[in-house]
Amino acid sequence: MNEEIIEKMLERRYLIFAPKNGKDLRVQYPELIEYSEFRPEAIKSHDLLFVWWFRCAASPYYDKEDSEKLEACVRISYPTEQQRESKLKEFKAGFPDNVKSAFKRMESFNLAARIENYLYTQRVRDNCKAMLAVDINTMDIEEQESWSKRAPGIWRLLEETSKALEKGGFGVVEHENTIVDELDGSVKSFRQSRR
Repeated sequence: MNEEIIEKMLERRYLIFAPKNGKDLRVQYPELIEYSEFRPEAIKSHDLLFVWWFRCAASPYYDKEDSEKLEACVRISYPTEQQRESKLKEFKAGFPDNVKSAFKRMESFNLAARIENYLYTQRVRDNCKAMLAVDINTMDIEEQESWSKRAPGIWRLLEETSKALEKGGFGVVEHENTIVDELDGSVKSFRQSRR
């Protein structure tokens, strides 16, 4: 892995598919709809949010034992006390098949690889912009011809990287842009805003 990429990973805390607001995760990350386990007909939005808190490698609860984190993840994921009580009772008895399937899919996402892909995509995009921003007036004829032959391919690559980032950028988001921050109380604030 490139040293600059490692530095960026250490400098910022990146998460994948982390809730940024109260909207459905599939709205925040359209890529999720591509997986059958996460389609609206397969799982409800609050159940998907529960799956993220309970099984995503980026969740602050990921490393805790299931029995330790169940109640906390249910409380964060479901907006009403009635839903929380109902889901807690249901999940203590056993997870339904659709939630189990969503767990498996969520666990299949490679946190480090997605962050690395995101950072490399940004780097490729920056390189494309730098190559396109060159002043051809400072070039000789051969350099101008070479640049004009490369430019269309660079534009296509720039468009592809833009699409990848617009589509959700591998589900990567900086920690500060999410509601996941137990230390400053934002998880509590988020939960209270859902009442």
